[in-house]
Amino acid sequence: MKTYLGVDLAGESGNTGVAEILDAPEGLFYQFPQESWRGHEGLERIEKRSRGAEKTAVDQPFSYPASCMRWFLGQTGPDIGNEPFLWRRTDREMAERVTKYGIPRNTVQQVGRCSNVWRAVELANLLGVPREVVCSGTGRLIETHPRVAWTLVIVSLADPEVTESLVSHYKGAASGPEDRGQRNQQKDLRERMLCILSEGTGLRPRRPGQRELAFKTDDNLDALICAFVAYLADHRAAERCLPPRVPEETLQLEGAAIIPTQDWQARLLVKKGQH
Repeated sequence: MKTYLGVDLAGESGNTGVAEILDAPEGLFYQFPQESWRGHEGLERIEKRSRGAEKTAVDQPFSYPASCMRWFLGQTGPDIGNEPFLWRRTDREMAERVTKYGIPRNTVQQVGRCSNVWRAVELANLLGVPREVVCSGTGRLIETHPRVAWTLVIVSLADPEVTESLVSHYKGAASGPEDRGQRNQQKDLRERMLCILSEGTGLRPRRPGQRELAFKTDDNLDALICAFVAYLADHRAAERCLPPRVPEETLQLEGAAIIPTQDWQARLLVKKGQH
């Protein structure tokens, strides 16, 4: 049996979501390990689970735009001023992908607004994975983006209208007592997303109660799609989200998110047919 780990990484005291997909002879299953993922101890628990997984996909960048990285590394020069300091190439490309399906462009944020980059770097350090390996997207620890991944998965299993109605609204700020109706609506949308994924892939809960955990919070649901991306990546059904002709040197500095390919279903069938 092979395990694929998904991590929706929050801050030190935030609600990190962790999900595992288990590829067993009897089918494909998911589960949510019930542990505390907060603080440094939480990262150590994630590290332990990651060491037992084929691949781990994390919802968090591990680097900054190449121009920033060159400055961090002391590689200054007049040509650096011509490069973007706010946006990585992968973030711009992901924003382009989601807008094709009516998803707001600001779904993908500038890396400078991602406050937990250093927590992702700490996880990579605990695992002993060099920056260049993570940034290349070819190792056992990869970056992904849940909303982009959900967009590409659902649009291939449903249609663009359904995709927009679900992915644009399944999470968001709704914390007050007056927001109870919105929270219930978001939970219903998450349950629909889970149903689409399960029906389209055969993915099932490993134990009783796991299905309800999957759509209980957006942290859990995002961790699940991260784990699914890790599974796809191991079956050559995921790719680096980049514009054409990005130099390898630039890629190793700023990294790239791994997302499902347009034909991920066909690639899975081909891969499984080879076994």
